[in-house]
Amino acid sequence: MEWLWHPQIVHLYNRLLQQCELNRHTTEAAAGALQNITAGDRRWAAVMSQVALEQERILNPVLDRLRTADHSQLRSLTGLIRNLSRHAKNKDEMSTKLVSHLLEKLPGDSNDKSPPSEVIVNIIAVLNNLTVAGPLAARDIVYFNGLSKLMYIKRNRDGPDSEKASRAASSLLTNMWQYSKLHRDYKSKGYRKEDFLS
Repeated sequence: MEWLWHPQIVHLYNRLLQQCELNRHTTEAAAGALQNITAGDRRWAAVMSQVALEQERILNPVLDRLRTADHSQLRSLTGLIRNLSRHAKNKDEMSTKLVSHLLEKLPGDSNDKSPPSEVIVNIIAVLNNLTVAGPLAARDIVYFNGLSKLMYIKRNRDGPDSEKASRAASSLLTNMWQYSKLHRDYKSKGYRKEDFLS
């Protein structure tokens, strides 16, 4: 039983992620197991996250799998990234690797094929974790044209699931506004203070 929580198990799940490109069920299961052992605020979740990020260099295989359109895999993968982003020591490095890939998954308007709300909330939570730690993630969100997507998600409140995503986007935008040195960049994209804070 203790092997389920042993740091060496992260290596096994990492190998599964790297070798299961054609098996979506294995990808979902491995990412889900990693999501479970990195969840929460307890010290052990932070330790397992550090093992995954620093010893196993797990971000690259996770990003490779993130290209999928399969919603079940995306739930597990984005949930895992959400946990890792909470416990990461170097959030700037994580921002550099993640922001553009995560923004690709977000809908920009009603014509875009949208992942489930749970996936959207996970992605926005990752972006928020990184943004709270420093301005690099906020800058990259602007650079990779994520502002329009976040504004769309914030305004879209069609149903209870969309409401959760809308609240998450509002929280992220509020945190982005805290970086006054980025205000000029926001305005160059056509957005005002009210767009971030209302």
